[in-house]
Amino acid sequence: MKDYYAILGILFPSTAEEINLAYRQMAKKWHPDLNPGQDVTEKMKDINEAAEILRDSIKKQRYDAEYAFAFRKDFDTPTEETRYENKYYEPKDETLRNDINTARKNAEEYVKEFMSALRSSGKNAAKGAWEEMKPWIIVAIVFGLLTTICTRI
Repeated sequence: MKDYYAILGILFPSTAEEINLAYRQMAKKWHPDLNPGQDVTEKMKDINEAAEILRDSIKKQRYDAEYAFAFRKDFDTPTEETRYENKYYEPKDETLRNDINTARKNAEEYVKEFMSALRSSGKNAAKGAWEEMKPWIIVAIVFGLLTTICTRI
């Protein structure tokens, strides 16, 4: 079970407004454009999974009911490197287990689609930039050649 509150950087329990604000902040913090050269895919999946559970009041209620058992506060708060997981705690509520599994699948699909769209828009931007600059590049090449020819005459 993952500590969705820790993933979003908020304290248990949090209000809907705090959850929404934290989601936006973490989504921005871990956006691929702001983290060049880093694979932020897993972090983005965790953030979206956490948001799906905590934004839905019924799922949040089920999650919160087991939160204290999974993440007792009598030990140090997990670090980012441990990905805020309690690998030894399996939720007792079968509906909660289903909620978590569904949220993970949805997060994986969302991030997959997002990364695909991001790559596609990057390619389209590069293509658009090339199309926009191509005439200027041709002019620069022709001007350079004319300059070279004229200086040799």
